[in-house]
Amino acid sequence: MNPYPVFEVDQVTYQAAQNHSKQVDEWLGFNYIDLEKQLRLSEISKIHQTWSELSPQSFQTPYCELRSLLVELGLKKNDHIIDLGSAYSRLAFVIGRHHPELKFTGFEVSNMRVIETLKRLKNWQYKNVQVFHQDLLDEDFQLPEAQAYFIYDFGHNQGIQKILQNLKHIAKKQPLQVIARGRASRHFIFNENPWLTIHPPSNFEHYTIFKST
Repeated sequence: MNPYPVFEVDQVTYQAAQNHSKQVDEWLGFNYIDLEKQLRLSEISKIHQTWSELSPQSFQTPYCELRSLLVELGLKKNDHIIDLGSAYSRLAFVIGRHHPELKFTGFEVSNMRVIETLKRLKNWQYKNVQVFHQDLLDEDFQLPEAQAYFIYDFGHNQGIQKILQNLKHIAKKQPLQVIARGRASRHFIFNENPWLTIHPPSNFEHYTIFKST
């Protein structure tokens, strides 16, 4: 009855977490195979790094890991978390079910993924989650202010670097947390954004939580 449980780190292997997420995806009604095949052949995959050549279980964070991550963040009522490169927005489903006090926004460059995600979210009528089709490299895109940002190596390196510069400007106005998942995101924070490492980061097996000061 709870598709997004909290597990202790040593209670489940990563393979088991991925297998569990695959079952949850099927339960939610996602049909990745045809969509990802179309995406691989689309013009957008020629311009952007969509990771469509990989299994959806490889480029998405397991549901149970997202649930545990939210516990670590310790967000407060009405706090906003933004997923940059949200794919099928797994975080929206977890927050919608377990954290109605939070606000979630997902931005994804593939409109096919966004449309499919909105179809699945419609079944639940969560009022605190939104998902948008958005190219994060678009010059007209203004990154909204939020208390937390989730980055999992979306797109190409210049996209990650651009977003981190955007976050630097936001951090001058308010404190924020950045959840970096993937080698590139963590690399650019540690090597090019020391403003996020003044406060000792919290390191976990698959992600790191950084806090601005």
